[in-house]
Amino acid sequence: MSKSTDPHPLSNDSVVWTSAIDRLSFQKRICTTFIPKETDGECCVCNYDHSESETSPLIKTWNLESHTKNESTKCYGILPQSKLPYLRCDIKTELDQICLVLLGVWDIPVPGFIMRMISDADTTPNIKMEKELLQSISEAAVVSDAWIITSGYKEESISELVGEMVYKSRIKNPEISVSAIAVGKWGNIHDCHKIEERSPFNQSASYKGHGRYKLELNHTHYIFFDDGTCDSLDNGEFASNLAREISYGARRRIPLTSIVIGGTLHAVSSIFTDLQKQIPVVIVEGSGQIADLLCKYLKLTESSYKSFEIENQQTNATDEESIDHDDDMNITMIDEEFLQDDAGNSSSVNKITLREALRPLGRKRVEFANDVRKLYSNIRQEEYETKGKRLPVGELLSLDEEKSLGQYLFKLSRCITTTLRENIYTFNINTSKSLKETIYHAFIQARNNLSRTKTSHTTADDHVHLALRWNVADATDSQSATSSRIWNDSTKMAQNRLLLINALSKNLIVFIRNFVKLDIDITVLLGPDKYASRIINNSWSRNRQYLKELYSETRRKNRDPLYLLDQISRKLNIKEEMHLSTVLKILVGDFMDPLYENRTKNLGSTRLKTDENANIEKLDAEHIYRDLFLWCILTYRLEMAKIFLSQMKTRICSALVASKILKSFISYAPDKVSKEILLSKAADFEMYAIEFVRCSYFYDKYQTCELIMRRVDLYGGTTCLQMAIAANNKKFIHEDACQALLTNIWYDKLDPGREKTRLILNILTFGIWQIFASLYEKHFSKPSAKTQAADIVTSVPPQQRYYMLYAFDPPSKDTLAIHWTEILTIIIVTTMLLEEIRQFFFQDQSSLKGKIYAYFDLNNRVSNLFLILPAYLLFY
Repeated sequence: MSKSTDPHPLSNDSVVWTSAIDRLSFQKRICTTFIPKETDGECCVCNYDHSESETSPLIKTWNLESHTKNESTKCYGILPQSKLPYLRCDIKTELDQICLVLLGVWDIPVPGFIMRMISDADTTPNIKMEKELLQSISEAAVVSDAWIITSGYKEESISELVGEMVYKSRIKNPEISVSAIAVGKWGNIHDCHKIEERSPFNQSASYKGHGRYKLELNHTHYIFFDDGTCDSLDNGEFASNLAREISYGARRRIPLTSIVIGGTLHAVSSIFTDLQKQIPVVIVEGSGQIADLLCKYLKLTESSYKSFEIENQQTNATDEESIDHDDDMNITMIDEEFLQDDAGNSSSVNKITLREALRPLGRKRVEFANDVRKLYSNIRQEEYETKGKRLPVGELLSLDEEKSLGQYLFKLSRCITTTLRENIYTFNINTSKSLKETIYHAFIQARNNLSRTKTSHTTADDHVHLALRWNVADATDSQSATSSRIWNDSTKMAQNRLLLINALSKNLIVFIRNFVKLDIDITVLLGPDKYASRIINNSWSRNRQYLKELYSETRRKNRDPLYLLDQISRKLNIKEEMHLSTVLKILVGDFMDPLYENRTKNLGSTRLKTDENANIEKLDAEHIYRDLFLWCILTYRLEMAKIFLSQMKTRICSALVASKILKSFISYAPDKVSKEILLSKAADFEMYAIEFVRCSYFYDKYQTCELIMRRVDLYGGTTCLQMAIAANNKKFIHEDACQALLTNIWYDKLDPGREKTRLILNILTFGIWQIFASLYEKHFSKPSAKTQAADIVTSVPPQQRYYMLYAFDPPSKDTLAIHWTEILTIIIVTTMLLEEIRQFFFQDQSSLKGKIYAYFDLNNRVSNLFLILPAYLLFY
């Protein structure tokens, strides 16, 4: 995986890198001798059309070494179909040269992991398995910065799945570009000669042929090896050898794992070599053919499998047990000797017979041999077609075929019955364990194998960090405790801090989700480093240096189209703490006090402080989670923001702040679709606030009302009700808790239920009951002044609370003066006007512009503009 802003970065610099490849002098291979097929005398065994070649009818067997030659070629460049780089090379090309092209010329970042996919064109996974493969391989590639190596043939389901994964990853997040490298045979590509003709060097194809496979066009790079044949067998060994060279060559130490999905017997050689070199192999059970055969006999021999030492001690007993079955082994090469590499000591090479190799299978030997023979019959037809020969009538095998079958039996039995099986990991779709977790364990095994063979080694904290990154839960409580101790280790605080900030920047959701589950003191991890230098950039406070790193241009950037933080103002590059306060003032409103102080003031009088003075403004975990939550919202990392929201105590106000910010981003959105998405995300956070309020209201109604109306110091002294009104969260305000609170405010913080009871009693008794209630409260209780005033008003019957505002008689000669009721009305209305003016100037907004916008808000307070203001103008 690599970061890139351009999905096809190499296409723009093709002239530069093609000249670099030209200096490496890559070659192609062509057939030089026309050897006719037994099935078609007018066609050469190589399947190319080359009538001008030398014809030799006496030679019946085509051979790569004798009947081909290599020639220089300039068949490399950009594929016209996908605008992606490709290279054609001879099958005998040194693999380190191809690695030089991948890592040096094409400048692909060095991978953290290599996944070699082994499959075949006949394997078609079901929908459930296909979904699991797509998700697990994608997640494993992203979290490990992996390269995925396939054949690139579209007819192979796994190649098509990898291409789909690369395409979706490119669309979803262009910043993350998964490297999928197709390594296939040149002659097997459909109309491969047309690619050669369209190369920038305008060279004509020497021979023309029609390959059997179409090219999967969503891979990122293409390597085509040429053995001089067309439409022939590709056993995948070249791709496996290249994967091993990338992993181990030039002192590289990159973990490599082969993943077998289906596959034919041709894959046995690659699997056997991988296991000999201590490369883990993941086998997907139920995918077909060789994968199912290996899983079957790995299960059957699991209980009887023992190490070589115990096996050697029981050789005599095993011989006696297997005597009765020797006659059942209908294998011609049963006593043939085959070379073996001791997995424990690669320097010792000896020979054992096939009989000895099959002996650990015991009573399953005959069944095993028959199963392998069935698989061999499936590839026999293809091998004859590749050699241009007719398939013999009958099931009898030739001597060469018996040797090939013996080789397959030997290698498979060694994979199943020896210590090679310790590097095999099987996955079953019907278990609760995911394929990604299986790949993770194989990845860890590959790292451990590298540490045993090389000087490098992995530590416990490396495994902890990998488990967090891969989202693999710790198996035991002791491992979880170990993880917490590693994160809280003061000697590794700087390393852990950098790891966390990198995870936040890369939006590693699974890493952060596992991180918050651990018992980690985040105030120590992200707090000020007491060992650091006291001379700190004055633009950020000492306690918020982690925000300086997170808001840096390289870390805050998000390639998501809805990342709109940089669109607010070109001047606000958030290099200072004051810039962050300004951004929040624009997005939230100036009714919220600044959350971050201005560190640029009084720089001349700034002095070095002692540790005690520097830590006066001590941050707790709630402040840090708030900062991280706001950073995630501002940089549009919403899934990660939800994780931090779950860790906060002030969740209601935090969710409403997120809703307000996302709604403010709508004015910066480039199109209608983006605006609808932002509005939907804002509604999600509003629903979170509603759910929090509902749960609280169910638990305690009165405390919930206090939560909604109390000033939250964490967010500049604002209240949840203020934030909901500013964000126009009508659903939140319509909640029972908010309505009860507004009712209480209307009754001047009196209990509305109690006041309703008083009103009913007063109506029924014509106010007589209130006389006794007032006497009781006067002599036996000490009510507040507001309560007494409210009681006096309530004690008056409803019909006595109203009076006529005007005397409607017009002025006359007898009464020229204004009636006293008119004077009273003018005084009352003027008092109301003064109250409106007072409310206008005592709003939460600090600036005059903000007060005007809030008071005449067209969404919520349109009546102030069209009803109240004209009414006052008309009155006066």
